[in-house]
Amino acid sequence: MAREGNLTPTCRCPPPRSRHARPRAALHPDRGPSLRWRAEGDRGRNAARSRGTSVRKRFLRVIIGVGVDLVGIESFAQQLDSPGTVYARAFTGQERRTAKNRANTSGSVAGHLAARWAAKEAFIKAWSAALIGTPPPLTQEEVDWSQIEVVSDRWGRPTLTIHEPLAAAVKRSLAERYGRGSTTWHISMSHDGGMAMATAIADRTSS
Repeated sequence: MAREGNLTPTCRCPPPRSRHARPRAALHPDRGPSLRWRAEGDRGRNAARSRGTSVRKRFLRVIIGVGVDLVGIESFAQQLDSPGTVYARAFTGQERRTAKNRANTSGSVAGHLAARWAAKEAFIKAWSAALIGTPPPLTQEEVDWSQIEVVSDRWGRPTLTIHEPLAAAVKRSLAERYGRGSTTWHISMSHDGGMAMATAIADRTSS
């Protein structure tokens, strides 16, 4: 028989919470931080962005034009040094020397120059494709083909150098179409079986 004097009341109420206690979510990390803490973190990140400490400037790089050209080497060779033809004045001294040096190991001078002529034509087509929907800045007759020069690095890989005043016309026309930025020109050339071909690709990086 229980004694009444020894009976102890049972309380199932939670203990009083201190006013300095941490939020419940903070006591259970698996539940994530409290909304208050998340808001404070967001404010800190936003402040960092406003100071520019965590903002990275991004550049968009896209292909804006592609050009391809095919040249018959035999007919090209017949006109190469004929007075009055465009081919006679289309190549720089460096291009002619490079073609001659390459012909010592493979192909012919005409074949290597035909590939370079195809690269020049491909460049004009890629430039025109980049400006589709707008009038051409220059006509074919106004182009000085020697200002489009195919040069090679020390390992023989080709690239384009555009000389003035053509370079200024190219830069101005692309800036009017696409805004501020820079353009890189990529070319690939080949010749075989009496034909020479080249591909030119223009990609532009906005700024």
